[in-house]
Amino acid sequence: MTSPWQVVKEDLEATVEFTEQVWLAAAQLLETSKAAATTFERVAPHVSSNPAFQHAAEEIKTLVSLAEQAYATAPTCYHAADDANRSFT
Repeated sequence: MTSPWQVVKEDLEATVEFTEQVWLAAAQLLETSKAAATTFERVAPHVSSNPAFQHAAEEIKTLVSLAEQAYATAPTCYHAADDANRSFT
């Protein structure tokens, strides 16, 4: 039978793994969203007066901003989970 403490330890280890994956995903999201913004900006001179373009441009800016926040926060989450895991042993 697994002890409650063993379950806690396993969950902490899983949390560390999940936060590491989130960190990697945040890096990929940031890179990809910046690429989307860059490619979208290339069409700006041709369609900037179109309301749909203006809306899409704002949404892409929001996406990049959220990706930057995720990328800035992810390492802190990972290290906090790792520290919690290490302190438990």
